[in-house]
Amino acid sequence: MARSALWIIVATGLLLASAAPNYAELQERDILATFGMMEHASLGRLPDGWIFVEPPPSEDPISLDTTTRVQGRSSLKFSVNGAPPGSKWHLRCVVHVGRNGVKIGDRLVMRARVKTGNMRNARLRVGLGASRADGSTIVAEEHRIESSNTDWRLYEASIVVPENTSRVSAGIVLDILRTGQGDATFWVDDVTITNGEMLEVPVRAQRNIRTFTYFSIHPDPYENARRYDVVILSPLDWIHARPIKYYNPQVQLYVYCNSVSTVGTVPGWMDPLDYEYVTTQRRDWLLTDPQGNPIPEPGYPGNLMVDIGKPDLQQRWATRAAQIAQRCGFDGVFIDNITYNYLSSSGIACREYSTDEEFRQAFTRFLQTVVPMLRQQGLKVMMNFGYPWNEHPIYETWMQMADIILAEAWVRVKHDGSLFFLHPLLQLRHIDALNVPHPVLFAAQGRAAPAEEQERRYLLGCALLNANQRTAFHLAPIQYQHPPDYLPDYELAIGQPLEAYELIAGERRSGGVFRRRFSNGIVLVNMHASQAFTVSLDTDYVDAYGKVYRQGAVELSPRSALILMKPNSGLQITLTPVGGSSRRPGEETQFEVVARNTTSAPMYNFTVRVSIPDSMQFIVGSASDGGIYDSVTRTVTWFIPSLSASQSVSRTFRARVR
Repeated sequence: MARSALWIIVATGLLLASAAPNYAELQERDILATFGMMEHASLGRLPDGWIFVEPPPSEDPISLDTTTRVQGRSSLKFSVNGAPPGSKWHLRCVVHVGRNGVKIGDRLVMRARVKTGNMRNARLRVGLGASRADGSTIVAEEHRIESSNTDWRLYEASIVVPENTSRVSAGIVLDILRTGQGDATFWVDDVTITNGEMLEVPVRAQRNIRTFTYFSIHPDPYENARRYDVVILSPLDWIHARPIKYYNPQVQLYVYCNSVSTVGTVPGWMDPLDYEYVTTQRRDWLLTDPQGNPIPEPGYPGNLMVDIGKPDLQQRWATRAAQIAQRCGFDGVFIDNITYNYLSSSGIACREYSTDEEFRQAFTRFLQTVVPMLRQQGLKVMMNFGYPWNEHPIYETWMQMADIILAEAWVRVKHDGSLFFLHPLLQLRHIDALNVPHPVLFAAQGRAAPAEEQERRYLLGCALLNANQRTAFHLAPIQYQHPPDYLPDYELAIGQPLEAYELIAGERRSGGVFRRRFSNGIVLVNMHASQAFTVSLDTDYVDAYGKVYRQGAVELSPRSALILMKPNSGLQITLTPVGGSSRRPGEETQFEVVARNTTSAPMYNFTVRVSIPDSMQFIVGSASDGGIYDSVTRTVTWFIPSLSASQSVSRTFRARVR
């Protein structure tokens, strides 16, 4: 295989000659992401992710003990006396293959600390297993504990994830032997499953391009923590919050809460109002049509519109939203559907509000109640203004109450199920609005499918024309899907903006080329829908795929963008097939990636990322030294904590020709 077939992307950390080096902390990946049995919140008495495999006997011996623990807030405690012969309590924590780092071929190691009290006619089992989709076990290993041990003892179990594995699981089983009644008291804590990968924990990467994601969650919580600065999770995804926060303490996590309806569409949804409560006990909170019938939320017939102007509804909404956010480890609450003309734009006629102005006043009262209550609990507030955030003075009032606002449609908008670009002048108005005149974080969202590579980069380029330190960006298709879109351009170290954007070709009304310079890069955007322009580059640049753009003329096709950074001349990367190249389908080739510091000063905290082309298949588990393979972006990433002057490091991986 030719060397040029694989792309290498290098993102360097910030090098400060006068500052002490900030070494990355590499830790072994925890597949369960528990970090202590009760380091997370839980909806019940069990730690996050743990369930009963079968209904437990009538006696409930399980509790959370805050006085006896190894780490975290508490340990999982079992305590039974005189339990019936043959009774069993079986707990399990399941992780599906393809999520949170679990791959076929991985060697997984489960570790658990156990402390026992009285064990009479009882047996404790802790173990690790791999099973098929139908639940049948393929391979398992466990430890059996039948005698008292008053000190904490570490137990380990190990398996290799075989082909056809659907999920792996950690299990804790208490068996009362059939020879008679049994007694048992024991504690289990610090349960982890690792696969040998080394991760940078906490994530220290500082992106110049801030990002967020909305509902579209990467299968690996670590990748969410590494990729995004702001994450909005649905109440069904609450379990991801604390692992993401563990990996990246700087990330902002918001739990989704709808403001205009009570949610009956999705079973198990943590609705601040509680659909069953509203429909059985507080039907006076529902908006009604002229005939007195409840009004479904447009587009979501299982949800029912509510009267947001009622003070007792506002109190319940704020109290329960705060409880959900705090219990699950979120930083704030995302209040959806904050719009000025909600009634008329949706064609809603109700008895409670006859005009948009009346509904707007009710929304203002709603925000004036719930926002202070949320902030009193230490929570931030995000609001969804749609895309006309600068259309009416009311947004100035509401913006004062927000820590972050979301422009859900922007430059390219969704209407009646289809996407279309706004006129250049409207695009520029939205781009200019990124300089929000208030101390809030601004989240702009573009709409483009993964296959629309040029459109995705164009949307990001438009955002960068006027982005500041309070701007984050996200790409989404028409419907939110898994996994999320993520451009490699987000990782470019383009630096800080040096100037405002300027028009360098064409004209504002019909569209032309706009340029903005950054301390380590440049952004060029051609807004014209049909005309290409040729402009000049002042020096050499490189894009996210390693393509070099030489100083001189460059052509921008219609509605396209270039996001470029200056080459890192101090770090030299080479990629070489070991033992020759292979071109025949099915054959494997090992590749060596060498990073060399060609300067006279050490480098700290940088990543090396290799992109695997479509013609090859990465061999899972083959990346050396904790390299992480991302199946979504098809890249292998290594975190390099430090590299001395004139020194080099070597990493390897294998790939198979398709």
